[in-house]
Amino acid sequence: AAPATPPASPPSGRGPAGPHATPPAPAAGAAQAATPGAQPSVAAGASPVPPSTTTYVVTPGDNLWTVSAAHLAAMTNQPAGSVPDAAVASYWQRVCDVNRSQLQSGNVNLIFPGEQIDLPPAGG
Repeated sequence: AAPATPPASPPSGRGPAGPHATPPAPAAGAAQAATPGAQPSVAAGASPVPPSTTTYVVTPGDNLWTVSAAHLAAMTNQPAGSVPDAAVASYWQRVCDVNRSQLQSGNVNLIFPGEQIDLPPAGG
């Protein structure tokens, strides 16, 4: 095989790239950081955020039950409206618990358009 042809001009901020130059190897944890489901590094004293927690922005007409039911259906690959009420009730309670202290109203039955709520992972 013929050696690679060097670029016409080296990229800015780097030295010349000859035919035997090799690109820099990725940092040791780089591949792991991009892996879905990988645990992010957390500074000491900071509370870790579950990697699959989703932030949802409330739209007009939303309530925590319908948002919980739709999100649970999506996470479990089920058609919307097909998740049993008992499963939605369990997940809805977790959504309420996670968000109660950060809701503008402090009331899980009163959420506002534009408000951000956290949707925890389905299992647990």
